Amino acid sequence: GPRAVGKSTIGRSVARQLDLDFIDLDEAVLDRFEQPTVSEVWKTHGESVWRDMECSVLHELLDASPVVLALGGGVPTIPPAAGDLNRARRAGAAVVIWLQADPVELASRLEASPGDRPSLTGKTPAEEIAEVCRARASSYEAVSDLVIDVGSMDPKQAMTAVLDAIN
Repeated sequence: GPRAVGKSTIGRSVARQLDLDFIDLDEAVLDRFEQPTVSEVWKTHGESVWRDMECSVLHELLDASPVVLALGGGVPTIPPAAGDLNRARRAGAAVVIWLQADPVELASRLEASPGDRPSLTGKTPAEEIAEVCRARASSYEAVSDLVIDVGSMDPKQAMTAVLDAIN
């Protein structure tokens, strides 16, 4: 799902409930660089280098032990990553859940806590979120097994919804 939907927060809770490790792909990718933030990596190396590393790390993680993995919002839009996700789904090695929320709710969350992610459009995060959600919807749909609207849920409700959906 998009920025601010709760992928990391919900993912950590789901992992605890399933007694699995949790990995935030953004954090795992950032660990491969010397810069302290995603914005700095993009500034130093460019978006394409970041995206290539996302694909590489995702590929490694999909071949590893079972984990709960929070993808970066752009990952499903990268053809090699989407291919890896779909291969894992077809093999029964992954369940991909698209977490959704209304862009107005996401904008509100981003205004309160913009985070360290660089702008994709040159606009503020709150201004760009609806545009990014629309642009990525078909990519998200193409790799998802399940879609859960978590916009009106608190984190515990969202965790329960995810666990119910995968059971």
